[in-house]
Amino acid sequence: MKKILAFLTIVILFSYSSCKKSSRNTDEVLPDATLDIQVLSQNLSFPWEITWGPDQMIWMTERGGKISRVNPANGSVSAVITVPDVKSTGEGGLLGMALHPAFTANPHDLKLFISTGDAANQPSAQNLSSLSGKILRINLDGSIPSDNPVAGSRVWSYGHRNPQGLVFVNDKLYSSEHGPDKDDEINMIIKNRNFGWPSVNGFCNENGEQSFCSANNVVEPLISWTPTIAVSGMDYYNSNTIPQWKNSIILATLKDQTLYQLKLNSAGDKIEDTKELITNTYGRLRDVCVAPDGKVYVATSNGSNDKIVVITKK
Repeated sequence: MKKILAFLTIVILFSYSSCKKSSRNTDEVLPDATLDIQVLSQNLSFPWEITWGPDQMIWMTERGGKISRVNPANGSVSAVITVPDVKSTGEGGLLGMALHPAFTANPHDLKLFISTGDAANQPSAQNLSSLSGKILRINLDGSIPSDNPVAGSRVWSYGHRNPQGLVFVNDKLYSSEHGPDKDDEINMIIKNRNFGWPSVNGFCNENGEQSFCSANNVVEPLISWTPTIAVSGMDYYNSNTIPQWKNSIILATLKDQTLYQLKLNSAGDKIEDTKELITNTYGRLRDVCVAPDGKVYVATSNGSNDKIVVITKK
């Protein structure tokens, strides 16, 4: 069995995770691909994380505590382990997972990035002594890296409300984050920076927000949505398989039941365009995994007969 790490109530990402870390290739103009969308697997129960494994399988968590492998060739699901004592209530349960990219060769010294919500205690997001409402960075053994922004602290960035998805693109880390009743966000995470919550929703554009942003060096989101769409898992796409999606974040949404393409600029610090790829077809969409061959896998989160859908060119 491949070595895995799973966490119960946090979204977790290795900084070198195979499915959630990508790099940009040189641009090449290719004709748009015609898409083929098929159901790969079904009869799942609240899948949360899907990630591509070194064994060429899709590794999946289900919120009730099960970790499985999904065969991308035929959709068959093989149970790996059921994590004991998982309590699946609300958004809690077995959530994020990352596979060590080279465990047999090098089991140490890579870093973990972990997103935590404010746990319904809004001021905690601004409290640097609290681990709530943060992006955290730790060593694999749980210790604090010596090059973290604040000595002795796991905090990488703060002022977050409810980050849901994380993805690396080269050296840039992006997060999707739930707002309260407005301003869902996509953020580019910068270490030791304040992202504003609870004093700021979305951009620094409301009464009182401008002064807080100026005084606290707040990072504004790349994009926000009002009303909220319940942004969720995401991955980076840069394959020639579907050329029109190159250099884009592919984002799943829950409430909006839509898969979005967020086209990045060449520097990766702006979203140039957004497109709806799948809308109101499979219900709530939880996570996205881009495979090395350019196929895209999307997990639903409906609680009954959940599915993994595969998207590729015809």
